[in-house]
Amino acid sequence: MNQSEKTNDVKKYSLAADGRKVLSRNFRVSEFRCHDGSDAILISDSLVKLLQKIRDHFSAPLIINSGYRTPSHDKRSGGSGAGYHTKGMAADIRISGVEPITIAAYAQSLLGKSGGVECGAYPSGGYVHVDVRPGKWRAVKASGAINYLTVSSLYPTVRNGSRGQTVIILQRALNSAGFDCGAADGICGKNTVAAIRAYQSAHNLDIDGICGKNTWNSICKQA
Repeated sequence: MNQSEKTNDVKKYSLAADGRKVLSRNFRVSEFRCHDGSDAILISDSLVKLLQKIRDHFSAPLIINSGYRTPSHDKRSGGSGAGYHTKGMAADIRISGVEPITIAAYAQSLLGKSGGVECGAYPSGGYVHVDVRPGKWRAVKASGAINYLTVSSLYPTVRNGSRGQTVIILQRALNSAGFDCGAADGICGKNTVAAIRAYQSAHNLDIDGICGKNTWNSICKQA
C-alpha cells in the first residue's frame, strides 16, 4: 500500500445501523467497534485491506482484540486519547495457533516503509498492533515490561551482549522451539548464543551465534 491509500479513506459507521455490514470477505463493521459500547465506529478502508491480506496469508480467523477506540476509552486502555485507534486506523489482532512474532513479521513485510507494527509477545500468547499511518513506526513489548520499546526494525540483530525486550522475544522463541536459552532475561549471553548456534545448525543457516535477518526470518516462519 502506498501513502495515498492510507489517507482520507476513513469512514464513519453506526454499530446499530451498520454492525452487520460486510467490509471485506471476512470482516464486518461490528468487529471494529469500541469496547465502551459507543455506537459510532471509524474504520479505514486501508486497514481492512491490510487485515484481509494477513488473514488470507495465514488461512485462519483473525481476531480483532481492539479496533476503533473513542478518545476516553483509549485513555482508559493506556493510550494517549489521540492515537491511531481513535482515528479508525489501527487494530490489535491475534490469530489462534500463530505466534505474535510471526504475524508481526508478515505485517511488517506488507507495510514496508510505512504503517505501524508492534509485537507484544508473552509466555502464553500475545498480540500484534497494526496501523496504517503514513509514516513508519515499529515497536516490541515483552511480558513484564511496562512500556513498549521503539525499534528501527521489529527484529534487529541480536548478538553476544545485546540486551532488551527484543532479546526476551528471541529467547522465548528459541526456548519454545526446543533450543534452551535458560531464563528469558533479556541478556544475550553464552547460553543464548549457544542456543542461536544450535538453531542455526538445525536449520542449515550460517552458524555464527548472531541472530540477524536470515535467522530471524527462519524463526518467525517456524514459530
